[in-house]
Amino acid sequence: MVFTHHYCAKCASEQIRRNGHSGGRAKYQCKACGHQGYFQPASVEKARQYSQVDQLLVERNSLWSIVRTRGMVRNTIAKRVKKVLRPAPASV
Repeated sequence: MVFTHHYCAKCASEQIRRNGHSGGRAKYQCKACGHQGYFQPASVEKARQYSQVDQLLVERNSLWSIVRTRGMVRNTIAKRVKKVLRPAPASV
């Protein structure tokens, strides 16, 4: 079984609980600060992974070495290459 840790977006506390649902999405409430909202677990983790991949691309690591070390799909990293290493538009 896979467990994910949820953290409060406002105070970064682990003391959150489910607090109903709306529109098919679960809502959460922090016991520490009372903040309520939707939990978006993947966005923070993906942003961290993408920043690491971007740094490795800037350091000129090969695509396959990044795939091996990060455990990500090659096509995902190839899309990041196009975004990160895109040449700047020429000014007129």
